[in-house]
Amino acid sequence: MGDRESRVTQARAFVLKAEATDADDPETDNAALRYSLLGPEGAGMFAIDELSGEIRVAQDGLDREVTGSYNLTLQVADMAGEGLSTTAVATIHVEDVNDNPPEFVSDEFRLEAPENRQGLEVGRLTVQDRDQPGSPNWLSKFTILEGDPGAAFSIHPDPLTNEGVISLAKALDYEEQSRYELLVSVQNQSPLHPSAPKATHALARVQLQVTDANEAPFFLDSPCRGRANEGAAAGTEIALLRARDPDTQQAQRLSRPATRRVKRAWVIPPISLPENHRRLPYLLVQIKSDKQQPGVVVYSIKGPGVDEDPKDIFSIDNRSGKVYLNTVLDREKHDRFRLKAFALDLGGVPLEDPTDLEILVLDQNDNRPLFQRDVFTGQVVEGAEPGAFVLKAEATDADDPETDNAALRYSLLGPEGAGMFAIDELSGEIRVAQDGLDREASEAASWLQVDPESGRVEAHQKVPPRSTFLGGWYVTQVLAVDNGSPPLTATGTLSVEVLEVNDHAPSLFPTTGSLCREGGGLVLSATDQDLAPHAGPFHFDLGLSSAHNWTLSHPNDTHVLLRPPPGVAEGLHVLPLLVRDSGVPPRAREQLLNVSVCACSQWGTCGAEAAATLGARAGLSWGALLAILCSALLLLLLVLLVAGLGHSHRQALQKGLLGSWQDDLRDNIVNYDEQGGGEEDQDAYDLSQLRDPDLFGPPAPRGKPLRRRDAPHGYALPLPLPRCPSDIEDFINEGLEAADSDPSVPPYDTALIYDYEGACSASGSLSSLQSSLGDEDQDYDYLQEWGPRFQRLAELYGQ
Repeated sequence: MGDRESRVTQARAFVLKAEATDADDPETDNAALRYSLLGPEGAGMFAIDELSGEIRVAQDGLDREVTGSYNLTLQVADMAGEGLSTTAVATIHVEDVNDNPPEFVSDEFRLEAPENRQGLEVGRLTVQDRDQPGSPNWLSKFTILEGDPGAAFSIHPDPLTNEGVISLAKALDYEEQSRYELLVSVQNQSPLHPSAPKATHALARVQLQVTDANEAPFFLDSPCRGRANEGAAAGTEIALLRARDPDTQQAQRLSRPATRRVKRAWVIPPISLPENHRRLPYLLVQIKSDKQQPGVVVYSIKGPGVDEDPKDIFSIDNRSGKVYLNTVLDREKHDRFRLKAFALDLGGVPLEDPTDLEILVLDQNDNRPLFQRDVFTGQVVEGAEPGAFVLKAEATDADDPETDNAALRYSLLGPEGAGMFAIDELSGEIRVAQDGLDREASEAASWLQVDPESGRVEAHQKVPPRSTFLGGWYVTQVLAVDNGSPPLTATGTLSVEVLEVNDHAPSLFPTTGSLCREGGGLVLSATDQDLAPHAGPFHFDLGLSSAHNWTLSHPNDTHVLLRPPPGVAEGLHVLPLLVRDSGVPPRAREQLLNVSVCACSQWGTCGAEAAATLGARAGLSWGALLAILCSALLLLLLVLLVAGLGHSHRQALQKGLLGSWQDDLRDNIVNYDEQGGGEEDQDAYDLSQLRDPDLFGPPAPRGKPLRRRDAPHGYALPLPLPRCPSDIEDFINEGLEAADSDPSVPPYDTALIYDYEGACSASGSLSSLQSSLGDEDQDYDYLQEWGPRFQRLAELYGQ
């Protein structure tokens, strides 16, 4: 049995188990071991089981702060405790519990703090805790309860000493408040054990005195303005400067000698150089010392770009002080270089203090915009209002963000989605731009717009019903352009999914049908313009007036079977039927179903199938009936109007051409050109050819129509009008002479050929042009040749 070590925290708790072995026969008393405790240490506080060797806490009273550990002497003997024995030592450590709250060593502390200092430690508050140092039971937590309304102080524990460290969170002002009285509380970071005293925290007061600091005076008038007359003598008072010392709160009268600025050449202003400059080596600047001696001055530069990474970008002529650029610069890698310039004599003695040489690399538009993703995807519900956010297309530009080279503007490319969405040109956010977003849109529409500044894409208008884009996706391209010269661009793809909305109610199909009176049924279905999951399965319900007679059975999710009640009467039945889809929220529509019930033949056919069709009118609404009635009235008015116009036209035609036989003496109406030139043709048509067409040869053959070839294609220029009335006679004579001598000027002395419109009918012509005015010249025998279709007309003429 060796030495053992264990930890214990509470009474009657198991501590450890002592184990020993004996090489004798285990079946005899020579191996029967018994355990016991020896010595006064731990007597009464611990007990050991003589058979098993288990050591337990025997009674209450363990206190780590009184006794932190126990060394128990253990004995084991064979022969049931009467034989050979051996001993061992068991070390028991009492574990700490948080049964002691921290306490301040004093009820009051006095500290001092200077004004105008921040973050300074001003003092420590000492506490004591009997628990194990360094453990969570020992560490304290401090809180300022009173006296610091402006949160000018902070307090935190020191993990090594457990002291409360008070620091200045803000700068104090002695003139504003010179004394603070703080009430500070302390408690353990871990909760107290139930056996601890009831007081869980301790309190202490801190008297803190603010010490005054010497603050600089300040001018009361800033800026201070003065006046002086030209030619004023030296010493003339120009202005009175007033200042105040915040420490004494008393006005002071100050005087200060005048100073003068002296410009020095050794101070080098920053140098700006555009990146990608390729004319190398390029002279940047020439530095020169103000203290240049008659001897030789040696110039040098050091720093990043010279002897530090990146090396060998700049170089200097040691004698002239000229600084050169040796390589092409890239602003995206290094936007500035800070060098040190030195001026030495030949002996290495500095002539000047080292001065700064700063080289700024100016940005050039050499980086294209870059979209963060190749494809930007977004979702928007159909019917979204204009301005609805869709997505944001963001691009980056590696150029200087303070210049126009990195200022990006966004726009949409292509017609797809244009107008319905909008993108903010600055941020790249895409939003719905207008009403009309509909997944069922039948035509592609311009419904995207982009904010050119932020890149926000928004909806611009509602999408037309039933979009033709595949799967309800709108795809377009977004363009990012910077404001550099020349501008650089980048393109990205926008893919906007229009989410389905249940905006269409299902429609019953069919709305009419017929079924047999005995054992018949009518299969009904429904259609919905929406897509899944806002379409089927459909739910059918009969109206209250028909639900107790007619029955509906559902063979599947898309159809129902309508059956009539037993003994239903033959004829037309109008049933109200409610159809509801499975959308969220569902939409329903009530329609009238016209069913014709008939007695079927042995083959199952209905003899009264037309009844349902005729009865479909019973299912029409009042609006539909009114529309049909209005359409019929409009059609009737149109027919009457056409008939009236036709009748008026025929009367005018008969009066103009065949009004009376005496009007035929003039043959035709002669049109005159009242603006000059006179009539061109006064020859009338030969009406005898129209009355007796059979006398003038056979009709022209079918095919290409005849053309006039008796006159040239060109026309003579018209004669100018006379300038005075006295020349009228000469003008007419010249016109007659020109008409007689020029074959292209009408009238023509040749036969005119007209297109023939076809042969006459077998019954002859009924035109009045071929009829005579007197009955004595007519022969009515030809009426018998008209045929049976004109028998009645022939009888009328024969009378």
